[in-house]
Parts: sequence; C-alpha cells; structure tokens
Amino acid sequence: MEAFIEILKYTFPAALMLLLTYLLLSNFVDNEEKRRQFYLRKDLQKKALPMRFQAYERIIVLLERISPNRLVLRVKPGNMDIGNYRKLLVNAVREEFDYNISQQVYVTDGAWNHVVSAKSQVVSLINKTTAELGAEATAADLSRKLIELEMTGDIFPTKAAILLLKHEAARNFYGGLFGCAEGRSDIEWVDFDFFGHQLVAHRDPSKQAFSKAAHTNKVDGKDVPVPHFGVVLNWDVFHAFAKDLKVKNIVFVIEPYIRFEGQVGEQATMFFYDPAGNALEFKAFKDTSQIFAK
Repeated sequence: MEAFIEILKYTFPAALMLLLTYLLLSNFVDNEEKRRQFYLRKDLQKKALPMRFQAYERIIVLLERISPNRLVLRVKPGNMDIGNYRKLLVNAVREEFDYNISQQVYVTDGAWNHVVSAKSQVVSLINKTTAELGAEATAADLSRKLIELEMTGDIFPTKAAILLLKHEAARNFYGGLFGCAEGRSDIEWVDFDFFGHQLVAHRDPSKQAFSKAAHTNKVDGKDVPVPHFGVVLNWDVFHAFAKDLKVKNIVFVIEPYIRFEGQVGEQATMFFYDPAGNALEFKAFKDTSQIFAK
C-alpha cells in the first residue's frame, strides 16, 4: 500500500500537469482556429463585396439592354422580314443573358429568378407579338409594336426585376458594408439605423441604372458631388470607419483627407456613392466647436 502511495505522489502531479497542458494547448488551438476563420471571413468579405455590387450593376445593365425600347434601338430592323427580325431579337436577348449568367453567384436566388423570369417574358413577348402581327407585317411594325407594349402596359418585367435588385443592393450596402441594423420594411422601402439616425431607402421607378450626381461644386479644390447626404462622426470612429472602407475596397469619389487644415472648420471628410448613385459624405471634427464656426 505504501509503495502505491509513493508511486501516486509522483504520477498524480505529472498526470495533472499533462492534463493542464492538454487543456491549454486545446484552448490555444481553438482560439487560433477562430482567429484564422475570422481573418478568412474578413478577407472573403473584402473581395466579395465589391464583386457583388459590380454584379448588381452588370445585371441591371443586362435588364436595361433587353428591355424592348432599348433592344429595338440597338438591333435595328433594316430591310429584314418579320420572321428573321424576330430571330435576331430573340438571339440578342439570349446572348446578353448568357454573357452575364455567372453573375447569379453574387445575388440571392430570389433576385436571380426575377432576372430569369424577366428574360423569358421578353422572349415570350417578342414571339407572341410576331405571331399576332402575322407574316404580312414588316420588321419595322414589330419594332414599333414592342415599344408601344412596353410604354402602355403596367410595370414591365425588366423594370420590376431592376427595382428588386436595387432593393437587395441597398440591403447589402447599408446592412452588409456599413453594418446598419435593419428596421421596418415594405416592398417599396426599408429602414436602416444609420449611425443613430433613421435612413429610409425608397424605390424610385423613374431612375434607371446607376447614375452619379450630374453636378459638382468646388470645395477646398475638390469636386464635391451635389446633392449628397451623410453624418458627422466622432473623430476616432471616422478614421476607423475610413480604414474599414478601404479594406473593403470602396471606390471613393473623394478619398479620406483633412479639409481646411489649420483653418476655421478643419475637418476630416470622404465621399463615395451607394449602389443607386446617391452621393454620401462622412465627416468628423477634432474640435466639435468648429462644426458651425464662422
């Protein structure tokens, strides 16, 4: 018995030390794996976000190009008969779609299904209108009728798909890129907690694809887009936010810099566009008494 106790005196501390070492190493390995996964996700987000917004732009351009009024202006009837013109229009739609088919990996299944549906409805409209006009009609008759049908009907499928894509892009931009919490929403609008302020993103059927501000004003020697909106951030928050945006490869209109340095109203500022073409400005003051100083 005494021999067993003597052996236990040596083996128990060793076993306890081995267990503690195992637990420490296991915890270290787990933490390193979590750290590796975090940086992997961050790197993927850095690469994926710009590609995702580029995909939205490309798909919207696709939908604009296959809308009948744009399509017949690009694919002119010339002296063709109506049958050959129908084939040419349908092939043009399918080629545009096939060229952009890989973009589906960057959008939701729901959004891509709307794009596929819009393409199919355009092809169906071309075929149906050709049949209704008959073989005696000309290619020019088909061209005019397609434009008329798009203009006189309810919202056209390509426009409906564009609106849905813009809605999804806004969610990805303000929610995914900025991390703004989403509030109430509807098919026509969505609320975001925009740095403590309520921002409502509304659908605007009158706007086509991305279009930047048509006017700029010179401020501190730089072209500031007009109109624009944004918020004044805390100085440290601004610089951390700017650094994060650079990591995510945001395209700046005006890179983060110090404006009016050494003058009244000295401030940090930056400008960029959202996916719908709205210009945003974020700024910060080291001395907040300078916000409205003259």
